Amino acid sequence: MDEDFSGSSSIDDTNWTLDVALSGFGNGEFEMTTNDPSNVYISNGQLYIMPTLTSDSIDGGWDAIMNNGSYQLSGCTAQGGVTDQGAWVQRRQNDGTGNSTTNGNSTTTGSGNSTTTGSGNSTTTGSGNSTTTGSSNSTTSSNSTTTPSDPCTAISNAQSGTVINPVMSGRLNTRGKRTIKYGRVEVRAKLPQGDWLWPAIWMLPQGNSTNSSTSQGTGVYGVWPMSGEIDIMEARGNLPSYPAQGSNYVRSSLNYGPFAGGSTPISTGTSTTANLLKSIYGWVSTKRGNFADGFHVYAFEWTGEWMRFYTDDRLQAMINLKISSKSSDSYFFNTGGFPGVAMNASSGKEVVVEDPWSTAFGGSAAAPFDQDFYLVIDLAVGGTSGWFPDSVGGKPWYDGSATAMHDFAAAHDTWSATWPSSADDRAFRIDYVKMWNLCGT
Repeated sequence: MDEDFSGSSSIDDTNWTLDVALSGFGNGEFEMTTNDPSNVYISNGQLYIMPTLTSDSIDGGWDAIMNNGSYQLSGCTAQGGVTDQGAWVQRRQNDGTGNSTTNGNSTTTGSGNSTTTGSGNSTTTGSGNSTTTGSSNSTTSSNSTTTPSDPCTAISNAQSGTVINPVMSGRLNTRGKRTIKYGRVEVRAKLPQGDWLWPAIWMLPQGNSTNSSTSQGTGVYGVWPMSGEIDIMEARGNLPSYPAQGSNYVRSSLNYGPFAGGSTPISTGTSTTANLLKSIYGWVSTKRGNFADGFHVYAFEWTGEWMRFYTDDRLQAMINLKISSKSSDSYFFNTGGFPGVAMNASSGKEVVVEDPWSTAFGGSAAAPFDQDFYLVIDLAVGGTSGWFPDSVGGKPWYDGSATAMHDFAAAHDTWSATWPSSADDRAFRIDYVKMWNLCGT
């Protein structure tokens, strides 16, 4: 795939599918993704994913968003209603910022969840391993949190605290059209500016005929996170002064776990969760400007023996991971640090935490990252997955609140004022997307 968005004024549907839904995509996101040309369009040979205020597009404006309003999303592609929520995987439950100190030679070191190194070139890199044994997402039956009653319709009610998604944005994927198993992905992009914007370039497993579930995120080893997730780049649109890594940071991560995200909750003794999630992550930061100032290349290189994520050049690697044998410490199940036994929180019975990749479908040492993955590019807004930590940087909502989206919408005067009026600065702009399969695969 070699897509430079030139020579056409429309999205190439031989490469891309638009996800159109207001489901929150498993992260409790506050935007609805549309097929409207105001939100996803091509201009000057670039793909623009442009966040807009829903109040500008519906009758009644903000009054309707907050109370006595309803909205039917045109062209909605969500399948199966709330039963399809496994399709919209909950990503990035740990912010992974760690604790860092800086000395006079511009070298940054860290502790906690990440270890960072740097040099005098004003660019720092960091990496870390994180095992999450708890879900940050709250789940209710309203469209203000992670599981809406209808992924295509929103109704606002001041008494219950439900609102119409206050932002319209876009999300594209190459599912069923362009996939790779080992190879290289390269995307040149300019990140958006504005509080609580969440741009991402990432990958989900394609699945196969043996496991033909329609849910996105379902691969040969089962539903998310059992078949893995590859995050090439994600960032926050908040200013560099934002304490939890603003627009001067970009991050890559690998996410996986031995239990299905929609399974019966498992208790490890300290928390109850629908899965045990492992995240291997790394980041790059710049001390001069931020990643929304101009275009940068975000790349992922992948074989059965190693994986590398970097920004602009290989010296700025966010993750550089060697894969050896299943008996080695680098095997993904071994490095996960999963407990040997967990407790089913509903039945009270012990459950053995087994390696789902040891024999299933002949998994290799790279399992679950040894199957075809497709690309996703999206611009989310807010959410309740923990990507924006509570009580940091003036965040106007709490992840565990049943009225999280309502509280975000109520603060629209504050956060919308940080969004540039220029589409060139507010939008997530993609210059090109390239995907190569490794020869012989």
